[in-house]
Amino acid sequence: MAVFSQRPRGYKTGVFLLFVSVGMAMWGVIAPGWVVSDSSLGLTSSVSGGLWFSCQDHFSNCVGNDFSQFDASSYATLILSPVGLALLLCSCCLVVRTNWCVSVLSHRHTADYTAITAGLCLFIACMVYLGDTVRFVVDFPGIHFGPSFFLTLAAAVASGTAGIVLSIYNKPANYSYITPTFAVGPTHTMPTAPQTTYTVQGQTGYQVQPGHQNVYYYGTAGEVGYASYQNQASYPHTAVKGY
Repeated sequence: MAVFSQRPRGYKTGVFLLFVSVGMAMWGVIAPGWVVSDSSLGLTSSVSGGLWFSCQDHFSNCVGNDFSQFDASSYATLILSPVGLALLLCSCCLVVRTNWCVSVLSHRHTADYTAITAGLCLFIACMVYLGDTVRFVVDFPGIHFGPSFFLTLAAAVASGTAGIVLSIYNKPANYSYITPTFAVGPTHTMPTAPQTTYTVQGQTGYQVQPGHQNVYYYGTAGEVGYASYQNQASYPHTAVKGY
């Protein structure tokens, strides 16, 4: 069963940002438009230069770039940009798998850290390209950075932000913040004062969210046990089997 609908709003926001960043990165890395030269330079038409090919009048009369003329910084942009895009796609696949293909309430931080790494790769690629091209933009008013450059830069920021948000809301296995949908077990009455550990029917309980009195975990921390949720002010709890 898909658990995405049960995720907190912050987690859903992170996933949304991740998907948006993928779309922006795909357009920015692949399409021309990193730098644009307009007709004020004496050209018959505007020229849109990309990482892989350049076109006249946006997407017509396109020719591949001569990579033999590139310097080291240009090669750095060529390498980091597709690597960042590939990492973004991997992060999306991991998020889709853990939210829609497999019922896991919390998962490893691989997707989160992959998204952050992808954002760093794209951001560094943009900064290297900026440092290599800004002198032409300053010296020639007819040359300016195009939409693909800004889309890639925006994708870098969105990807890094998404990774951080997902990392914050993707709790470890011994945390539980999702409304349980498991079989209801026996009802226990918990102490009125919050405690870190306590014993219920011979089992040691662990408070799942420190500072909260309404979410607890029975059994060994990190293993399958019982999570209880507060129902009334008098602290009666219904134990439900969970993760």
